[in-house]
Amino acid sequence: MIAEPLIAELLDSSGAFYVPLRMGEGFDESAYRRLCDALQASAAALTKDDAVPKRVVNVLIDLVPALDAARYLYRGALDERLNQAIDELSDLARTCAVEGDKVSSSADAP
Repeated sequence: MIAEPLIAELLDSSGAFYVPLRMGEGFDESAYRRLCDALQASAAALTKDDAVPKRVVNVLIDLVPALDAARYLYRGALDERLNQAIDELSDLARTCAVEGDKVSSSADAP
């Protein structure tokens, strides 16, 4: 099972990146790198799991729509950087979701 401290870091780093972004405070590269690192560590940890914990899934499914909703706040280079980050985070989230042998959901229940 993915370790609780890693889940906590994923939750904290996602909020630390996207909340200020959505508040119009700009793109924080260090917060972005922290989130990328947490997603990469989560993907590595999930290779040993048969399922993805709900709290992790919540981050994975909410992250990109939350960032996309903030795009209207930015123009020019910041908009381009945010678009690039959305693509990169989408790839990392997808990696987390498929790294386990099986991603379970309520639809998988008998």
